[in-house]
Amino acid sequence: MLEQRVFIGFLVVVSLATAWIAAPYYGAILWGVVTTIVFWPLNRNLRATLPRSPNLAAFATLLAVIAIVIVPTIIIGTLLIEQALSTYAQIESQKLDFGRIIADMQAGLPKWVGAFLDRNGWGDLQDIRRKLENVATSGARIAATQAVSFG
Repeated sequence: MLEQRVFIGFLVVVSLATAWIAAPYYGAILWGVVTTIVFWPLNRNLRATLPRSPNLAAFATLLAVIAIVIVPTIIIGTLLIEQALSTYAQIESQKLDFGRIIADMQAGLPKWVGAFLDRNGWGDLQDIRRKLENVATSGARIAATQAVSFG
């Protein structure tokens, strides 16, 4: 009985230590599990088609994961980073005029929408412009910082 309790205590301690060590990698582990679940049927069908070559089936599944998931993710991420850097540069060089954009939008609104915005405190163009510039600048700055630190 004592041996069993010691074993259970040791098992709990080792499990907690393993969880503590693996904590920084939970995101990667999660995406690995999701990818495995999603691509398991493909691998199973390839293994049935190629019964003598399980390694070839695994390699084909790996190529499918790279082509379907990883390459598009890299392309989209690169495009998002480029767009964020471009937007940040336009904001910093004053080429992106939020005041003009908001004035054009407000001029195109029906009168009842303009009255609704005025009643609810959204009629001040300068305040909206400042808020948009702050949000866009901070968001673009964060994206630019992450892009530089990433690569």
